[in-house]
Formats: sequence, C-alpha cells, structure tokens
Amino acid sequence: MRRASVDRDSGGPPARGARAPARAAKRILDLELAANERVLELQRVAIARGRALGLAALERIEATRRVWMPVLLLGVLPLGILWIESKTSLLESEILSSVAGKLRYQVAEAPSSQIAFPDAGDSGPFDTQRGYSLIPRFARSLEQRGFRILEQARFSWGLMFLSRMGVSPPGRYRPVAGLVIHDAQSGILYDATRGRRAFASYEEIPRS
Repeated sequence: MRRASVDRDSGGPPARGARAPARAAKRILDLELAANERVLELQRVAIARGRALGLAALERIEATRRVWMPVLLLGVLPLGILWIESKTSLLESEILSSVAGKLRYQVAEAPSSQIAFPDAGDSGPFDTQRGYSLIPRFARSLEQRGFRILEQARFSWGLMFLSRMGVSPPGRYRPVAGLVIHDAQSGILYDATRGRRAFASYEEIPRS
C-alpha cells in the first residue's frame, strides 16, 4: 500500500523549483540576442561613419588636387620639359623636326586662298627689300590692268598657321632677287637680276 501511494505521487506535476533553470536559460538567450543586435547596430553605425569619413577625405583630396594640379602643370611641368630638353635636345631633334617635315606647299592652277604673305606694316627688312610683303598689293594692281594669276602656291595647314604667326616659311633664299618677266614662249622679256655680281658656285669666284 505505501509503494503504490509513492508511485502516484512521483507522476504529478514538477515542483516550482524545477522551472527556475528554464527561466534563467531563456533570460540568458534574450540577453545574448539583444547583445548581438546591439553589436550589429554598432557595426552598421561604424561602417556608415567610416564611409562618410572616407567620402569626406576623398572630397578633400579632390579639392586639393584641383587647386594644386594647375600649379604643377604651369610650374613644374615646364621646368621638367626644359630640363629634359637641356639634357637630351629631344624637343629640337624630334618634335620640331617632325613638325617641320609637315610644312609643305604645292603650286596649282588658279589663285590660292591657302597662302599667307608677310604683313606690310610689321615685316622685317628682308621681306621689305625683296618685296614679299607687297605681293598682294602688286597682284591687285596687275589684276586691275587685265593680268590674271594662272598658278599660285597652296600652303599646308601647319605652314599656314606658322605663316600667320610671323614665322618665315622654310625655303632656299637666293642671294640675288629681282623681277623676271617671261613671254608666252618662256622667253625673258625683262630680268632685273641681270648685271649684278653674283656667283652661282664657289668655283666661279675668281682667284688672285
């Protein structure tokens, strides 16, 4: 009889003290979840602040670059080019020679609009003495008297640009210059250079 009553008592509901560990475990789990959420929130805030600081730093770097880049280009770059040129003559030997090789002209029929003459008001003594700066005025005067321009030179773009800037076109300048007029059969009607003492070669110079 006593054993049966003990068996009935052991199958009843758990005691109050048995629920305490379950509540403690749930409380610890809730605290861990809250701590994890707080850590994640702090990480998101740190990432956002780091991104904002990085963007601000990039903006400052970009502003500094915009300020100093023109200074470097206008100051340091020309000095570097001059230093390299003084050591290697690269600008003179390579770049200028390459540009000079593209300065071309060709003679074609009819008057040319791709030609430039020295400015009459700002030309040197050589252009004035040879009459190069007066060619446009001579041409207009002759056209008014019934003459026509049958052929004239066409400058390339580079030669035209340099001529407009006052740079003399490349060419072989004769020591003696003057007006020579030919007829329709290429015979000489007038030669202003005739009678001037000039030697075509070194061998023509008389020896004493």
